[in-house]
Amino acid sequence: MGVIAAGAWTVVTYIGDQQTKTNQAANALVLRGRELDLELFRDKREAYLALIDSASTIAACADYDEVKVASKDFLKIYYGRAHSFVTGDEDVFSKKVDFKRALDSYLINHTENTPADHFGDPSLGIALACRFHLDPRCQK
Repeated sequence: MGVIAAGAWTVVTYIGDQQTKTNQAANALVLRGRELDLELFRDKREAYLALIDSASTIAACADYDEVKVASKDFLKIYYGRAHSFVTGDEDVFSKKVDFKRALDSYLINHTENTPADHFGDPSLGIALACRFHLDPRCQK
């Protein structure tokens, strides 16, 4: 009888140990998923802040020549880091494209508007759209 009880205890202990290991593995996967989500969010935040900064830099330029120089940073981010994230955030994508169209128009037409007048609203549009995806308080 003692052998049967010891055998049953061994089986119960083994099953308990396996369940514990399974739970630990599942918890580790959940934790790793959260770490990856956080890493992705940080990359997205960096790209969106760079997009905001480059657009606002253009809006703050004094004249056409400054806009032409500053536009290179915007285009680098537009075609690079920011593009890899905005495809899922349609509002940011739309504002990014609007700003690019305003930039193209300004550079091609040599408009008489000041950069602040020409790019102020599109720059603010990018900032507000990006903020919605970066600040969880905006998503309530």
